[in-house]
Amino acid sequence: MKNVFVNHVYLYCIIFMLNFLYASGVKGSLKEAFINVSQIFSESSQGKILQEKIMKKAQELRLELDKKSNDLQQLKADFGKKAATMSDDARRKEEKRIMQLERDFSALANEQQEEFEISGKNMQRAWEVEFQQFVTEWAEMNDFDIVWDEITGQLLYARSSLKHTNDFLLFINKKGDAKKSVKQVIPQKS
Repeated sequence: MKNVFVNHVYLYCIIFMLNFLYASGVKGSLKEAFINVSQIFSESSQGKILQEKIMKKAQELRLELDKKSNDLQQLKADFGKKAATMSDDARRKEEKRIMQLERDFSALANEQQEEFEISGKNMQRAWEVEFQQFVTEWAEMNDFDIVWDEITGQLLYARSSLKHTNDFLLFINKKGDAKKSVKQVIPQKS
């Protein structure tokens, strides 16, 4: 709860500063929007489709893993029934084979977990790209200057006229060039 409060205070301070700086410019004040990304993810049709895809992938992997687990359990049960009638050599070979199958099963479970995580992240990234396009389109259609995530305070959209990276790069490069020329003029100590 404290982190949410701190995030909101931080967000409001940023908004106040941006409004103050922007208001001193030509246009006036910023037109801002706040949207709850978590709510959109859980309630939008696109978010629900993504959730369904993730659940389907998890279910597919779980079914495959359950089948292999059942097969391994059945093999162990059959071995338990036959072990008393097997020769020592045959029993050791079968025990080794079962132990290898258990290691293979464990490795498969780990691989499937990794596959699920990678698949989920890829689906999430694809949704985020599509979501960002929706936010941009919606913000421009409604003439917003800035759109924020109301929970995290993350900036989701800023009108291109507010973006000044190239101007800042020129500024900082000029400062860097000025410092280089000063260092060249000052003799170095030997």
